Amino acid sequence: MERYRSGHNEPHSKCGCPFPGTWVQIPLAPLFVNIRIITGMFEKFKNPLNITVLELFYYILFFHFSHLYDTKYDTDLDEYNLKLKKLIARKAELLASIGKPKDYLDDIYTCPVCHDTGYVNGSRCSCFKKKAIDLIYEDSNLKNITSSENFSTFSFEWYDKKQVDPVTGLTPYNNMHKVLDVCQSFVQTFDNSFSNLLLTGETGVGKTFLANCIAKELLDTYHSVIYLTATEFFKCFENSDFRRNLDNNIDVNYFLECDLLIIDDLGTESSNSYTNSKLFYVINERLLRNKSVIISSNFTISQIEDFYSERIFSRIISSYTILRLFGTDIRYLKRTKMLKN
Repeated sequence: MERYRSGHNEPHSKCGCPFPGTWVQIPLAPLFVNIRIITGMFEKFKNPLNITVLELFYYILFFHFSHLYDTKYDTDLDEYNLKLKKLIARKAELLASIGKPKDYLDDIYTCPVCHDTGYVNGSRCSCFKKKAIDLIYEDSNLKNITSSENFSTFSFEWYDKKQVDPVTGLTPYNNMHKVLDVCQSFVQTFDNSFSNLLLTGETGVGKTFLANCIAKELLDTYHSVIYLTATEFFKCFENSDFRRNLDNNIDVNYFLECDLLIIDDLGTESSNSYTNSKLFYVINERLLRNKSVIISSNFTISQIEDFYSERIFSRIISSYTILRLFGTDIRYLKRTKMLKN
């Protein structure tokens, strides 16, 4: 109800009049609803299967506003909350009567975190970042590669069971079993623990294949993954810093924000103070953010120490699980087998 003084010519209290005058209550305007429709809806509720969702929605609106119409402005908040709970319960009953869940009329969001706005507390939501990365990869072949290079297609056929490595005392076959276990564990515990991997070994022993296996598993579970060769990685920084080819360049901020960053063939780039500073920046920043990185390289540990700055080597040696792969070049073995057939 809204309250107005009766009598337009009497002064109100702000004029200093000692007599407040007479007050009347003017009711709110009635709800403009077709009574015949409402009556028909009540009749249909006798047989819930005949009611449509739209009619149910109108009925709920009417039921809601009719309660507000009967409620005074000075209604206690607790009383209003109680009535609201009753309305919600009644809504659930009506929906249940036509075989619908209680949240049937609620908004359904693809992303429950940001409610499909793309932002949470002024920052980009993870769904926004993933969508941006997916758009970047539309023209790339990563997803095509992972369809053929994944854990289900991995084979131990190419790893020798007899030749023993003098350093580890393991055959390539036994060593690869251990490496594969670590990689699968990396995926399984990805959301609950923070770790990084360094895959080392000569050309063709399966480093890139394993990185693709991990990428496939995480992409399939809606994680954002960026895969780049070392050359491409540093090229993105150059394009960003020197304003080159920006339309086709990956935003380097995604290197810090994505769930997993994979840098393949580290050591194939030209090493200088610029590349060293960018590599340290990304590795160190992702360590601070507990964001995982996978690096593959043909370099040995000692070669990495010689090739990169002490700061980079220190971060890698202390924070990465080092997996050394060895054996015969699998590409060579596959080629030889194909020629024999």
